[in-house]
Amino acid sequence: MNHADPTGHHSFWGWLGIAAGVALGVLLTPVSGGSSLAVALSVVSVTTAVASTGLAVAQQFVEESDPKTAAALGWAALGTGIVSGLSSGVLSKVAPEAKSLVSLLKGTSNRPFGGLMMTPSHAGEGAGAAEISRDITLPFRNENGLIEERATRTLFRFDTRAPGVIRKDGFGPSRDFSYIPDMLNTAAETEKTLIVSETEEGVKAYSNLMGDRGYIYKINVTNARGVSLAKNFQENKDALLDFMRNRRYPGVRDLDYRETRIGELLEESLDYKEYHLSTDDVFKGSIEVLG
Repeated sequence: MNHADPTGHHSFWGWLGIAAGVALGVLLTPVSGGSSLAVALSVVSVTTAVASTGLAVAQQFVEESDPKTAAALGWAALGTGIVSGLSSGVLSKVAPEAKSLVSLLKGTSNRPFGGLMMTPSHAGEGAGAAEISRDITLPFRNENGLIEERATRTLFRFDTRAPGVIRKDGFGPSRDFSYIPDMLNTAAETEKTLIVSETEEGVKAYSNLMGDRGYIYKINVTNARGVSLAKNFQENKDALLDFMRNRRYPGVRDLDYRETRIGELLEESLDYKEYHLSTDDVFKGSIEVLG
C-alpha cells in the first residue's frame, strides 16, 4: 500500500523535496568567471550536478516498475556526481576565487539580495573603507596572475591638466609605471591603462605629495576593467610579489635589495590606494572636478 500517496503519484511534499535537491545541487556547486579553463570547469560542474540530481530523481520514479532501468539510472547518477565532484575539485585549484552560486547571492545591509553584481559591504573595515564605492562582477585572474574585476564604481585621479582640457580630451593612458607595473595588461599592451585611486583619501594623499599643484577628478565608471592593488595585496599577495619581481626587477641578482625595494614601492602605493583602470572604459561625460 502507498500510505504517503494513495494515488501512486508523488505528493506535493515529494515534488518539493525533488525541487530542493536540484536547487541545492546547483547552488552549492562552485563557479568562476575567470580563464576559459575555469569557465569550462564551471559549466561541467554545474551541468553534471544537475544531471546527477535528475538521474537520481528518475531512478525513484521507475524503481518499482522497472528495477533494471532504475539500477542503470543509479549508476549513471553516481558517475555524473563523481564527474561533478572532480571538476569542482580541479576548479578550486585552477581558480581559488571560485565561489558557490549561493554565496554569490549575498548582498549588503542596504541590498540584502544584491545578487551576482554585489560584494559585501565595506562598512567598518578600516579608515577610508566607506569611501570605496563599487558594484563588482566575479573577479578572475588575468594574464599577470592578478585578480581583475569588472566594476561599476567611483574612482579618483590627480592630474596637472586643467578641467577644460580634461573635458575636451579626457584622460589618456598613464605613462609612468615606475612604482607599480601595469597590473591590467601585459608589457606589450600597456598603452590602455590609467592609474587612479580607489578613495578620495588616497588621491588627496598623492596630491599632497605633488604639492597640490593640480586637480582632483572623480570618475564614475560602469562595468569597467580594473585591478586593485589593495585587493591583490590582501588576497593574492604571493602572485602580486611574483608579478613585481618579474616585471619591475627582472634579472636582479641582489635579492635583498629587490625585496626591500618592492616592499617600499608597495607600501607607498598602497597609501595612495592605487588602482589600474582600462582607458577603454573611461568616458569624458563621467568625469567630475572635485578641486
